[in-house]
Amino acid sequence: MSVYSPYHNKTPHNKDTIVTFYEYRHGSLWQIRRNVFDNPPIVETLRISQDNSVIFKLRQLQERNEPLSDDDVSRLKFNAKQIEKISDTLIADKVKLLQGHWQNGQVTTCSGKQLFIEFEPHAQRWLEERQSNSSGLLTIAWLDSSEGKKLLLVANDNFCRWEPTKDKL
Repeated sequence: MSVYSPYHNKTPHNKDTIVTFYEYRHGSLWQIRRNVFDNPPIVETLRISQDNSVIFKLRQLQERNEPLSDDDVSRLKFNAKQIEKISDTLIADKVKLLQGHWQNGQVTTCSGKQLFIEFEPHAQRWLEERQSNSSGLLTIAWLDSSEGKKLLLVANDNFCRWEPTKDKL
């Protein structure tokens, strides 16, 4: 699963969050579902057989459905390979992606675990500034490894709802 939420985008399309699910069967990529939460929303579905041929390709728009182009299929497959490579590297290096709600240095992870986390000074200042300009909790995402912690995202939206769990997958 990947989630892309642009910080700032002036173009009229693709300015909203994109959530992509990569589904595997027997160790091979079987399906890609890409949801663009634009206005109007777009849903793309690509299914791949065990011999890597395309068996289903569809873009669902508000008013109509249309087949994905060959370029769309190539883009989706390429992105899936890139995500898989990054994921394999992070797993090998024991890097974990964590998400949760931050308030005054206290973090409640999406799974409910309470943590006290200190980020690098510039990230810590950014969090404090964001909180002073926000009402309610901030949702954060960060990488955690033996090398330290790297803040990736700070948002007012609750993106814990996108955190993959066994029940959701």
